[in-house]
Amino acid sequence: YGTTVPLSDEGRVFCVVYCLVGIPLTLLLLSSLTHALLPWVTHTPIHNLQVFWGLSRNHAALLHCSVLAFCTATLFFLLPAGALCLLETDWNYIESLYFCFISLSTTGLVDYLPGRTQSRAARQGLEFATS
Repeated sequence: YGTTVPLSDEGRVFCVVYCLVGIPLTLLLLSSLTHALLPWVTHTPIHNLQVFWGLSRNHAALLHCSVLAFCTATLFFLLPAGALCLLETDWNYIESLYFCFISLSTTGLVDYLPGRTQSRAARQGLEFATS
């Protein structure tokens, strides 16, 4: 969010090397996790919807996708936005939702930053929770 940056050339080189190693390793980890979780998160629920509810494969997949999208939106956008709206007294819900979306999309604009108007300890706690 523009507040923590490397100041030395060594620090900048470290960040570049860290990203060159860290990004591919993160992608490998996410790929491995996806491969391991896919049967449990997607194939089994769709199969169960077909067997127990008698839905066609397409309808079961659409229902499952809708439930996953709703749960994801609630867990990563709607609930955190509500919490930020309560913690940041000068933010409304739309501003909090905007902050959650901008942060999770890795755009990271600095127009909204939690904890600016609070004490140092509260600001550090909000920065940790945001991370």
